[in-house]
Amino acid sequence: MKNISEVLEGVKTIGIGGHVRPDGDCVGSCMATYLFLKKTMPKADIRIFLEQPADIFSCIQDFDLIDTTFQMEAEPDVFIALDCEKTRLGEAEKIFDKAKKTINIDHHISNEHGCGDVNYIDSKASSASELVYDVLDKQYLDEEIAKAIYIGMIHDTGIFQYSNTSPKTLHTAADLISYGFDFPTLIDKTFYEKTYVQNQILGRALLESIMVLDSRCIISAIKKKDMKFYGVGPSDLD
Repeated sequence: MKNISEVLEGVKTIGIGGHVRPDGDCVGSCMATYLFLKKTMPKADIRIFLEQPADIFSCIQDFDLIDTTFQMEAEPDVFIALDCEKTRLGEAEKIFDKAKKTINIDHHISNEHGCGDVNYIDSKASSASELVYDVLDKQYLDEEIAKAIYIGMIHDTGIFQYSNTSPKTLHTAADLISYGFDFPTLIDKTFYEKTYVQNQILGRALLESIMVLDSRCIISAIKKKDMKFYGVGPSDLD
């Protein structure tokens, strides 16, 4: 799939969703797709379905329009699953299954064949957000769309430090920051900064962790009663 707009020609209703407990790449890829389609298909009914993401992503335009109820009366013409295969969509899987046509964009090797009628899968890509950048018509990119894609990419690459960062990834990032958003502040606010309770629960997890595989891996678990005690939700565990 080279251009998502060609696949969606004539479509009137679109659902967009990502995996349960959405992380930065899931939120960024879904919101970028949503913002692009709202801009290029203003007459279409476009809905985005996700479990409530962390508040750090509220800097993305239309973050407040995310539908966390997973209610869509009629079957959509198209459902776009991002950053996962359909069994990880959670409540949105039922909408995916009702759609007349499905699109899957993902970078996980466990989903190498895709789960949609149309698939764009590349396990060598840094993120689903990088793949979304590939399929969007660049003449319609703007600061808000670019910012959403950038957020997704920095979260799945550890700000371009992980081994999934390729020259293509950095070329894409260079184009995105040319749209003028304040990327240093974006990195601080969405990647580095943690709330007091997020630091508390991290401390609890580390205190009760164990090292395995010759100290190459650290394992920990957080109980529901501890989450309740500290007042944290799933989005605080990133």
